[in-house]
Amino acid sequence: MDDLIKLIKSKLQAHFIHAKIVVQPNSIKGINLKIVDESFQEDFITREHLVFSFLESENVINDRSIFSFLELLTPEEEELFGTPLQDFEPSSLPFWNNAVAKRAGKRNIEFREDQSYDNPPIISFYSYKGGVGRSTSLVATARTLAKRGKMVIAIDMDLEAPGLTELLSARLQTERNKGGLVELLNRLENQETLDIRSYLVESEQNLYLLPAGELNSYYLSQLGTINLNRYYRLETNPILTLFKKLQSLEPKPDFILVDSRTGLTDISAPLLFNLSDMSVVVFSPTNQHELGFDLLVKGILNSKNLRNLTTELRFVQSMIPPSDKDSKVIQNRGLEWVKDYVEEISNIRNENGQNPLDLVAEDIITKVFYNEEIAYSNNMLDDKLLPAYQGVADWIENLTTDLGESLFASEGISLIDYKTDLLKDVKIQSGIAEDQPNLPEIYVKTSAYRKAIEPITSLILGRKGTGKSALIRMLQEHFGEDGITIRHSRPNKDNYHLPKDDLRYIEDILPETNWELYWGLFVLLKIIEKKNDVLGVVADEQIEDFVKKCLKNQSRLELIKSLEQVLPSPLLSARLHEIYRRINNYLERPLGLLWDGLDRDFGIEQEQRVRRDKLIIGLFDFWNMIQTHINIQVKISIRKDIWDNLIFENKSHFYGRTVTLEWAKIEDYYKTLLKQVYEGSIKQFLKQKYYETYKNNLIDEVDHWSEEQVIFCFNALVSERMKGGKTTYTKNWVWLRLADGKGNHSPRLLFQLFDQALTLETEINVHSPYDRSLIRPRMLIEAFPNVSEEALKSLLEEYEELRTIQDAVSGKLAPFDASSLSVNFESDLFETAVEAGLLVIYEKDSEGDPIRLTVPDLYLKGLNMTRKGQA
Repeated sequence: MDDLIKLIKSKLQAHFIHAKIVVQPNSIKGINLKIVDESFQEDFITREHLVFSFLESENVINDRSIFSFLELLTPEEEELFGTPLQDFEPSSLPFWNNAVAKRAGKRNIEFREDQSYDNPPIISFYSYKGGVGRSTSLVATARTLAKRGKMVIAIDMDLEAPGLTELLSARLQTERNKGGLVELLNRLENQETLDIRSYLVESEQNLYLLPAGELNSYYLSQLGTINLNRYYRLETNPILTLFKKLQSLEPKPDFILVDSRTGLTDISAPLLFNLSDMSVVVFSPTNQHELGFDLLVKGILNSKNLRNLTTELRFVQSMIPPSDKDSKVIQNRGLEWVKDYVEEISNIRNENGQNPLDLVAEDIITKVFYNEEIAYSNNMLDDKLLPAYQGVADWIENLTTDLGESLFASEGISLIDYKTDLLKDVKIQSGIAEDQPNLPEIYVKTSAYRKAIEPITSLILGRKGTGKSALIRMLQEHFGEDGITIRHSRPNKDNYHLPKDDLRYIEDILPETNWELYWGLFVLLKIIEKKNDVLGVVADEQIEDFVKKCLKNQSRLELIKSLEQVLPSPLLSARLHEIYRRINNYLERPLGLLWDGLDRDFGIEQEQRVRRDKLIIGLFDFWNMIQTHINIQVKISIRKDIWDNLIFENKSHFYGRTVTLEWAKIEDYYKTLLKQVYEGSIKQFLKQKYYETYKNNLIDEVDHWSEEQVIFCFNALVSERMKGGKTTYTKNWVWLRLADGKGNHSPRLLFQLFDQALTLETEINVHSPYDRSLIRPRMLIEAFPNVSEEALKSLLEEYEELRTIQDAVSGKLAPFDASSLSVNFESDLFETAVEAGLLVIYEKDSEGDPIRLTVPDLYLKGLNMTRKGQA
């Protein structure tokens, strides 16, 4: 098309030497052609025949319908009624056909990085079709920002169907209020002297509305004269003047939010392609929206706003039916659209040799499910309706984060002055809990810990990596000399640990495969190993002899030989029951029996997993035997997916006795990191900076920090925001990247990420100082691939059977067709991969079977995979 346009223009220019000729692509289809020439004296039909005959004779065209728009005028006609195409090139005016038209030369995608805005940012809310909740999204976001203390001006520029006045229940009391934006724009075109504040209506504290106007005959007459195409040909552009006046108000607003007209209109185009720093696109992924969505993305990536930057797009997928919460068919369709946008950014930047942005589609889309209360509400004044739009408010609030200013530059002190010493003073232990010598000092005692130490709690559940082993070690500290670890997470620490082959042999000699008997004897051995005096209350010669032999030789072989002799003994269960009763009466203080590692060293074959489950059920039967003994407290740590799949008679007896480890609160998760680094010079530095900022003292007990204190100190470590046009909070970036497919988080991975980033920062700081935080966010990005590999390695150590899945997905582009996995979706292997958080069902068919699968960011690099929708 570009070559044809150039050919047409060159031929016509050579033929109509003195004519003004414009040839450009139509925004939808075909070509726009305009010729203004003094030689045109005949009627339009004759002129058309003259032009087309010439082009056909030159073999330029053979189909006249290629011209979607055609004007052939004399200069006098042009002055009277000509369409002003001659006033612009496709790249110069911010209207749909110009913005969407393919540009010559390279397109550059440039988002805000370190520069700060010198005036309030403008954010437009746009939807290609109506009825998707665009105005509702704007009002909810504006009210959320106002409640956060931000001064917001909301402008109703949906002039043909205004609605913000009603949604905000604003009262238009003055003549200027009633005249509204339509009157204001006409007065600005006439260059009248006016006070723009007289048009603003205070909706609530910090929130002001510039209404479209009161709907009446006067409104219609004012609306009829508004023409943005004309505005952009004027020396003084009324629409630009409007926003300059609003941005210059004192006190300055923090944000200007604009409700745009739907569709491909001259009102929406300048907002999207010229005026806005960010456009929030509200959409539903239907066929009706798809073409408009594609045109919008093309126009945005072709354009630069008033700051000579690419307008940042954020997406609100709305009106999602509740039935899609599980299947995610509709949600994933919308996400695919956003991924295409991100992929296009990546392609353009790669072509230009620009650095990658680490921009991920999931970071720039939020989902709002259909809500009858919102859909049929006359206004948005109910605060209960606001939470769904918190993410949109976060995006906008991040626009004002001053990336160029040092967080630490105050009172003449800069971090760079002594950053090298601070970096040396930071110590992050990233190993497993057993290897951390000061775990009691750095462990964050959450509500789960407090629940676990209660005598009534016997069962500790948690997914992989949630800190079960660390909690067991803390329980050991809690019980002190009275704590006994029955099964370790690391078998080499236990002389009596029986691996999978030995357990198979034990199963063969167990009477009626009663693992309760095994545990009764094994636990007794472990108790007497720690508390020799307890041997005196056993009062059972055969069992005493069993314990003595095992303690004397301390080997797996002796344990197995002794078990062979004792297990077939008559009335063994009743004898053990009596022994534990006597032990309970003998003890002066509660004894803590601790289990860890019940998910390891059993094997991956079906037979071995069945044996593991029987052994664990036998453990719970043993617990049931002794659970009334107040001086014997049992704490069993087990992986949640194993527990969920166990079926046994007395499972309900654990009601009220269970605690589940999970990191649901981001502030608790980051406390685990901050408690490690909050010592020495770092501690003094953070206390000083916190006091300078809040004029209040930062307490020493990290466990009791508020969310605000946690985030302040986290930002001091690694800056508030990631770079590169995402306006993503660093805290959110880390939280999302370190989540597995089930949304679970491992503190150990957090430690590994920051430990490696700290090493990288120490190396680069010598040559390239950075004083906006202790660690620059880019170091997290560079460290993440190594953490991904470590996370995958750790996962496969615990789930050995998933190596088959690893081989099958390695190197794929996510999401990928489920059929390419060659795995039965009802098999234990597939269910384990999903439950372990390695695979995520991305899309299901109508029968509920997986169509497409994906892998969380956490494992993506470790699997040598790439993902669609990442720039």
